[in-house]
Amino acid sequence: MFLGTHKKTGLQRAIKVLQKSGMSKDEMSNLNEEVHILSEMDHPNIVKLYDFYNEKTTFSLVQEVVPGGELFDAITGKDKVSLHDTRELISTMLETLNYFHGKGIIHRDLKPENILLEGCKDFKCAKIIDFGIAAEFDGRSKLNEEIGTPFYMAPEVMTGKYDEKCDVWSLGVICYMVLTGTPPFYGENNEEIKQKILKGTPNYKTGAWKNIPTIVKDFVKAMLTMDPEKRPTAAECLQLKWIRSQKEVVMDPEQEKAMLAKLQSFNAN
Repeated sequence: MFLGTHKKTGLQRAIKVLQKSGMSKDEMSNLNEEVHILSEMDHPNIVKLYDFYNEKTTFSLVQEVVPGGELFDAITGKDKVSLHDTRELISTMLETLNYFHGKGIIHRDLKPENILLEGCKDFKCAKIIDFGIAAEFDGRSKLNEEIGTPFYMAPEVMTGKYDEKCDVWSLGVICYMVLTGTPPFYGENNEEIKQKILKGTPNYKTGAWKNIPTIVKDFVKAMLTMDPEKRPTAAECLQLKWIRSQKEVVMDPEQEKAMLAKLQSFNAN
């Protein structure tokens, strides 16, 4: 990745250069699909693709610069993250999911590394990146390719019949982790993680969950509903009580600090 400057405007751009010689046919196909998808996007919370160059030995993607870093790095660099902050982040991401789901796009690899923040570190300015394994869907048939990052993968992706609601599950995992500092499904390796996810029994009774308000707990439970037919869409999640409520709910400041300490440890690992 290189940092470049547009000669006419003086604006900075992130330039990703890929050597053709090191790419398989599948990787080239995924790249072309990513370029096609990003060229259709125009949303403040999705990284913007300005240009794509298909040259003799390289592909070059010229993209928006997002200088604030990855989501968890930004969070763990803060003094605290309140429930208000978390709601702002998750509602922003849900609105973004709703946008590209409405255009017939599933991200399929939504995770903290693929959410970047602007230099101001404002959660409302968070941007989703890396549509390299995104897919188009028609709303009628299901996808069946097992793909993504196990920690954030929905159970139906593993069993081979899924749609856009797999992104809702992934965002639910991120929300769980921001609230508690720990993942809902943990294992020493990918296979162990997958088995935990397929059992679908995160703990909502002990540890950090003891002091998290019921309205917040119910929201996370909805996003992590095992049955995708019963799991709400991104649009439906935006109508759930915690997101819609005008009344602020708060968490004990000491618990906020404990959550950050756990998240720092997980992020480092």
